[in-house]
Amino acid sequence: MKRKIVLFVIAIVIIILLIIACIITLKKPFKTDVVIQNNNIKAEESITAIQNKAVPLSDIVFEISTDTGYSVEEMTLNFFETTIAFKINGEFPKEDELASFSVAQIENSTSFMSESNVPNISLTFKNITDEAKDLEISVTFINENKEEQIVETYVKVNVVPETIEESNENTQPEEETSEYENTNVTNNSSPDSSNSDSSSNQSSKTSHTHSWKDHTTKRWVSNMVTVVDTPAQTIAGAQLYTLHSDGNWYGDGKVYWFENGFTSDDLKAIIKDKIKNEGYIGNYVNRSKTIPATTHEEDHGHYENYVDYQYCDCGATR
Repeated sequence: MKRKIVLFVIAIVIIILLIIACIITLKKPFKTDVVIQNNNIKAEESITAIQNKAVPLSDIVFEISTDTGYSVEEMTLNFFETTIAFKINGEFPKEDELASFSVAQIENSTSFMSESNVPNISLTFKNITDEAKDLEISVTFINENKEEQIVETYVKVNVVPETIEESNENTQPEEETSEYENTNVTNNSSPDSSNSDSSSNQSSKTSHTHSWKDHTTKRWVSNMVTVVDTPAQTIAGAQLYTLHSDGNWYGDGKVYWFENGFTSDDLKAIIKDKIKNEGYIGNYVNRSKTIPATTHEEDHGHYENYVDYQYCDCGATR
């Protein structure tokens, strides 16, 4: 009799353990494959631009793709010590005459953004480059929760001159002669007297050749430098899961950022409370966001000597 009771108790315990195992299994989230489209910039590796000739940005950047819920908020272009940043609303900063390039909206464009999500603007490069230089393209993406993500890419740009002019540096200056050179003097005297007077005038009024000398002065050579006031920062965060109507948990819940005093212990306390009161699964997705650096421009140029004109001791200039 006792043996039957022991066997009965063991059977009851096994059944209870099986029930508990089933409950635990049902509580685990069912994993599904989720296709994620990242914020991205598709661009050329290098281009050649003509000095002072507008280049559509679409010739440099093919497409700007956005993640779900994100949109383009701002674009920053940096080239040859010049930085231009603008919001995606068609407003540009005031043009700087010393800047190495400028931007403008393409005429007759019906919208500021193209179908490929690229701004309908053109770039005009002002300075010739002796070698290809990096054009830094930075795009700031933002979602409905005001969370930002910055994506950067680099394109090599070689700026060539509008026209090629022949150099005349080695050409010798033409000799300038007096207005009296080779001038025949005539009068009513006899032929012998005329020849004598002519010879006298030619010997006394000889030709003059200018001896040119350089006149130099100073000019300012600009060298704009970007100075970082506050460096860029990457902030880590955690995004919670939410239970959807299909019974699955997805990582699209609230994001908690580890900033302004918020710590991992604070996150653990929140998750513990949700597990206790809401049946939360206990997991989260790692997230990150970038806060761009704050900068300003300074001119670290210098003075140099250059020849502004040439002069001769006789008073002539050129």
